[in-house]
Amino acid sequence: MNYETAIRTKANRAKAAAAIKATLEAAGATVTVEAAFYNADKEIRWRGVIGPYEVFGELCHGSKVGAFGAHWVTTTCHPATFPRCFGLRQGVSVNQFHYGKATAYYDTLQELCDALSACVEEIAEHWGDFSEAERAAMDAQAQAKKARMKAAFDAVAAREVAA
Repeated sequence: MNYETAIRTKANRAKAAAAIKATLEAAGATVTVEAAFYNADKEIRWRGVIGPYEVFGELCHGSKVGAFGAHWVTTTCHPATFPRCFGLRQGVSVNQFHYGKATAYYDTLQELCDALSACVEEIAEHWGDFSEAERAAMDAQAQAKKARMKAAFDAVAAREVAA
């Protein structure tokens, strides 16, 4: 199914989202699929999570992109990065500055699903290369950074309320 066909009707968007969900779940990712809150009849969003890595995209009627997008990111504040070789075989463009996000576009649903499966497998292998202690240390670092950010935002909000 090409992108224009996949986004044309609500039924086609649902079929495409179901195929994406099945692919990601078969690869071991935790998946959510939901209608966009502001345009529930015309847009479906999907997200897969494996370790500190996420991939997401949307199927939106009226989109002018013309291709299925897959946007890969590391969980907010997490020090994990994509392996340097990530995407070389999958057509993914990795941000070379911080290796924390990547983007890919595919012409057909089958190409997207094949790439999602291969990418999740590669990420799972990469994340599995870290010991349990290393993963726990990275997770703790991410939690500490989130706590510092929350405290900073709370301090700014308190100053604004006081003013």
